[in-house]
Amino acid sequence: SVNQAIAQFEQTASDWENSGDIQKTVFCLNEAAKLSQNISDYKTAFRVLDKAVKLSSANNLISEKIVSLSLYALISRQKGNTENS
Repeated sequence: SVNQAIAQFEQTASDWENSGDIQKTVFCLNEAAKLSQNISDYKTAFRVLDKAVKLSSANNLISEKIVSLSLYALISRQKGNTENS
């Protein structure tokens, strides 16, 4: 199911973070956010994106941060929250 896939991406992100590969961590978090968006689970989408933005900012991963912020804006707009889009 989609929820299982989201959980797997979050677990994989955690594993990558523990190994020190923040770029792959952020990638997995962004994928979890996309899947969450597909099932309108905005709480999860924003939670994982918040973490992705924080990690990419702290580690100076500009491209990854741009992707995360773009997803944040897209999902905010889909949800109807144009203030954050």
